Amino acid sequence: MREEGPEVKITHKHCLRCGRMLHCAASRARGYGWGCWARIRGARKLAALVQFTRRQVDQAVELIEDAAVIPTAIATVFRTVSSDGQRIYLMTVNACTCPASGLCFHRAGVLMVTA
Repeated sequence: MREEGPEVKITHKHCLRCGRMLHCAASRARGYGWGCWARIRGARKLAALVQFTRRQVDQAVELIEDAAVIPTAIATVFRTVSSDGQRIYLMTVNACTCPASGLCFHRAGVLMVTA
């Protein structure tokens, strides 16, 4: 049986993005401060919007402006209203219960809200 050595943890003293001193243990392990990490996560989510058409993005903006993206008690699940206002669908960033196959503007709206 092979013995496992001690786990090597890489820690950073300065943020890899802005160069500021890192004080929190989680930030040191990640290599980014809280503000920079939030920007990186937001950019990653917004980059996912590239897969949607311009029309879907416009519909998603309208959905958000109409307050039709409603959070549920589960942090990653949202309710969204159909385009005709007659039905409500359950949503996550990765899936939607609407009848559209593939990408839908509901998913784009949830991506925008959670960015």
